[in-house]
Amino acid sequence: MEHLSDYSNNVTSQAGEDGIIKEIFNRLEIQEPVFCEFGALDGIQFCNTRELALRGCKGLYIEAGKEFGDCVRNYQDHPNITVVKEYVGEKNAIGKNSKVQETSFDTICKKHFNHKLDFLVIDVDGGDYEIMRGIKKYLPKVLMIECNPFRHPLDTKYYGYCIGDVQESLTVMNDLGEKMGYKMVCWTQNIFFVKEEYYHLFDVETDIMEIFKQGLKGYIQRDEAQLGRLINRMGSKRFGEQNTKFIRDCWTECVGEMKRDGIYKPQAV
Repeated sequence: MEHLSDYSNNVTSQAGEDGIIKEIFNRLEIQEPVFCEFGALDGIQFCNTRELALRGCKGLYIEAGKEFGDCVRNYQDHPNITVVKEYVGEKNAIGKNSKVQETSFDTICKKHFNHKLDFLVIDVDGGDYEIMRGIKKYLPKVLMIECNPFRHPLDTKYYGYCIGDVQESLTVMNDLGEKMGYKMVCWTQNIFFVKEEYYHLFDVETDIMEIFKQGLKGYIQRDEAQLGRLINRMGSKRFGEQNTKFIRDCWTECVGEMKRDGIYKPQAV
């Protein structure tokens, strides 16, 4: 059984996504995937599709924050890229949290894509679940969406319209993906889904806990110190003592397995 995280590599992505994206589309035999990413920030820092944009792939960046102008300037000489300022929501309505007019992803896509979308990245630091749930027509072949690494991965509770960089659990996100016809193939701090029709191309783990542990090991390898800081900052006060203890225990277990396998590189925490 394979782990797509073995293909991790960062060019402008944050958690190895650039390498995983490349491997997924190699298997799908799609040379120039049509993509969309939101929130895109400036389209460079921590951008998961920058490498695709520079290759000439057609893409749409959606950003409603202060970085919108920077994103426009960064891609003004790239005719393959469109940058729009929109608040994306589950439907066309005033947002429950944003209190501004939100537009569904389907509505935005209708303006920019001709029924073809290969890759979608959703990263809005809260409300990700609801935006994904609202997609009815423009379902991409591959979907990447942020998931909360500090909720228990088996937590089945839907918290709803989370804000402040707090998303749903791995199980809740996976259940939604399967209802929409997707299968999970990898988790970094983001879930990678592929449409069911492509799932046979991936011999990957199906157990949620094992998927979580593999992603956590990747986090430990990338920056164990940052993981420690995040747990301290977002731990018990935000997610409860029990959740925080679980993450710390899982961290210790993963380090033990990594030491056994000879892949652990000690860092100052």
